[in-house]
Amino acid sequence: MVTSYLNSQKHKDLGYLTAILNILNSLIVLNFGQINAISSVVSAIVDVILKEKEKIVPNPVLVHYTYLAYVALKMEGSESAAKLWPFFDEAAKKKLITYWKVTKLDAVSKTEETIISHIKDKSIPDLGLHSVKVYPHQVPTPNGNFYVINNFDNIDKEFEQKSLELTESSLVVPYKPDYLLEEGIWIEINGPQHYIRHLDAGIKQNAYSLEGFSAFKHEFVKRLGFTYLEIPFYRTKDSAERFAHNQLVEAKSKLNKGT
Repeated sequence: MVTSYLNSQKHKDLGYLTAILNILNSLIVLNFGQINAISSVVSAIVDVILKEKEKIVPNPVLVHYTYLAYVALKMEGSESAAKLWPFFDEAAKKKLITYWKVTKLDAVSKTEETIISHIKDKSIPDLGLHSVKVYPHQVPTPNGNFYVINNFDNIDKEFEQKSLELTESSLVVPYKPDYLLEEGIWIEINGPQHYIRHLDAGIKQNAYSLEGFSAFKHEFVKRLGFTYLEIPFYRTKDSAERFAHNQLVEAKSKLNKGT
């Protein structure tokens, strides 16, 4: 039924293709960890993407949406990942790199800068932790090597110099950590755009939950093997610094115990 509906849409303009890619990514978000349960639907949507490749590739945003779906399917070991990989020819890769370079500029808010400075200057030395200094940072997984980037500003040069490649078994993580530790701790300082507020919860700090795609990013990062440390926007500067330090203490304790 899904396949017949998708194929019945004769006028596949960019609006339609954007919707299809958003549906695919939404299905992945909702079913991450059990993608095989919706494999037929995913496969049908991938078929449409491959058929409409010539319309999608000129648009860097749509190529990015396609890549988000691909890396998630790859992480899941889905058969649809292998089916989708041929989409990423040299033209598509160039559009993807262009998108990353333009949209993932290394902009840091004053609050984020203050908290990161406190983590670097106080928490890390006090706890005997270590910042990741070499990027791209390689993360081996059963389904290929994933590379974490801390600065996308020069990613085009990384590819030109072959210090980074995009292959079926060598993939760039499409998410950038605010800070990363060698001990496998991924730190995010999240602004209000990452949350949904529960209207019946008043002004309590627990009145917020991560919105869907931010929650998915959390799960994806955890699947890569990282401990995910989230510092939410609703904490004051002093509270955020204490919270970050306490979270790092807890994370280190768990790592020492092997839990």
